[in-house]
Amino acid sequence: MPWAQRIALAFAVFFACVQAVTGQEPSHRAKVTVEFRWIESKHIPGVTDEKEIPGEEDGACYLHKKAILTNSDIIKTHVSTTTMGGFGDKFTIHFEITDEAKRRLAAARGEAGKGVLAAVVDGKSRGSSYFQTPDMAKFEPFASYFDARDEVDRVVEAFKR
Repeated sequence: MPWAQRIALAFAVFFACVQAVTGQEPSHRAKVTVEFRWIESKHIPGVTDEKEIPGEEDGACYLHKKAILTNSDIIKTHVSTTTMGGFGDKFTIHFEITDEAKRRLAAARGEAGKGVLAAVVDGKSRGSSYFQTPDMAKFEPFASYFDARDEVDRVVEAFKR
């Protein structure tokens, strides 16, 4: 094959590859799984996990097996930092969720309902948020107890649009 044809073929292959990947999500973006699950104070067969997790105030609690909120319900994030003196900084990721997600939470708890949602990030429990149907318009669940800023940045980056 003459050199001119080789060069033309190389350019054709190059441009075909560029066109194929244009518009795709960057491959460097880490896959992150964020779920919010209702918490119950006792095990409910078929509804909650059998394994109890430490409660924040009064003993053990049980997570629902099925998440009520997932990545697709999250619009954007922002981070807050709490300085813990000699213990270093602790980070909290706040999640803005869709109006549809808020309506789903309200429907699950009723008109005057309330409940606690556990944040589960990549399979690890990361704190809980208190939900009340009357206050659903301003509800913003969060995940907390992050020690490492790079882990927080990885989660936040996954939700940049």
